[in-house]
Amino acid sequence: MEKTAFGIYLVVLCTGPLFFGGVGYYAYTFITLGLLAGSLLLLAANVTKDRKSGSYQFRFLNTPLNLPFLVLLLFLIFQILPLPPSLLKFLSPEAWIIGEKSLAASLIVGSGEPVGAWFSLAPYGHPVAMSLVCMTVYGLFFLGLAQTLTSTKRIRTAILCILLLGSFEALYGMIQTFSGNKHIWWLKKLFYRGDVSGTYVNRNHFAGLMEIIIMLATVYVGALTERRKKPFPPLAEDPL
Repeated sequence: MEKTAFGIYLVVLCTGPLFFGGVGYYAYTFITLGLLAGSLLLLAANVTKDRKSGSYQFRFLNTPLNLPFLVLLLFLIFQILPLPPSLLKFLSPEAWIIGEKSLAASLIVGSGEPVGAWFSLAPYGHPVAMSLVCMTVYGLFFLGLAQTLTSTKRIRTAILCILLLGSFEALYGMIQTFSGNKHIWWLKKLFYRGDVSGTYVNRNHFAGLMEIIIMLATVYVGALTERRKKPFPPLAEDPL
């Protein structure tokens, strides 16, 4: 199952940017479903049964980023949880005012305080909920890819796939720009028509990808370079 999950991760990692830089609901859906499918395969592979006791055990990869991911997820959840008025007024008086103004006038009694109304810290919870989904998928992708990169062959395969992706993006962007073709695949570019953007809609996202891949290529070349320490030749004796 780990081999299949590793293949799914590579496909998503290398084909996601080709869908116009991963923007659009269809791209989100493809990437999310692919990563969740790989995570489910790893989840099933991590559940083992002890032959002696017959109990099931779950193996979980422990990394230094587990705690930051967990804290961030809890923080996002806390942003969209309805809070008591006293606590919300203490944490964010502005959020309480916005929530109060969103109520109908009939729900506010003569004292001016809405009865039984709880509001969240985020006045508009949809972006926070989307961030929660994205961060969950990113965390699963990080843990899954870290678990599957267990051999030198897989690490080299992943690096070469990413380098091939970067080479294609750079070549496609240069051909696209210098040939005068103002299209990304079959769609006409609306922004950054004269700039190199590859298959990305946003040139800044393309530049970020190129920076990451250039750093990866530099580190990979440095890792492949065999450094041999040679002793200094003996110094010649001074003539008399």
